[in-house]
Amino acid sequence: MCIGQGRRIAVVLAFIGAVACLPAAYAEPAGAVNAGNQAQNGDSNQQEPTEEVSVEAHKLKLNRLRIEINKAVDRFYAAFNKVNTEPEYETRCGDERRENSYIVHHVCTPRFVNDAHEQETKGFFYGYATIPAADLIYLRGRTYKKRLEELIHVDPQVRQAAAEFDALTQQFAAVSREKVKGS
Repeated sequence: MCIGQGRRIAVVLAFIGAVACLPAAYAEPAGAVNAGNQAQNGDSNQQEPTEEVSVEAHKLKLNRLRIEINKAVDRFYAAFNKVNTEPEYETRCGDERRENSYIVHHVCTPRFVNDAHEQETKGFFYGYATIPAADLIYLRGRTYKKRLEELIHVDPQVRQAAAEFDALTQQFAAVSREKVKGS
């Protein structure tokens, strides 16, 4: 393995960790926007401005890529969970809505995070001392990340799932940077 590949794996792991911040995509059909604008204008013969169509198509493309990225993350963690031998590192993914927010995020959480929060909550309610959940998560998170890196290097299915995720995130970044016509 060359040094560049090791750096690339670190970047993939950072993206996998950050994907929890990407909101779940809810795309509005392109025809609904066009029909709404025609109804507002009251003139069905008037054509829609090009930049509005381009922006909507660009947003739709980004939303579809977000959905594919979420699916790629799910496939990565499914492959990881198959070969992982440490139960506390078993990772489950799902869509969650954060408190005081209407935005849904795709979140992947290892078992040790839920266990740490549960332990802290029990300690609070039953009145015994515990290690703060944030400290446990930080300490276990370092070894969790090492385990992820190890399995990416060792297992071809995990490596393939990471590569698919990496390709989609690169495509998403390219589309995000793409200049929209008319703007």
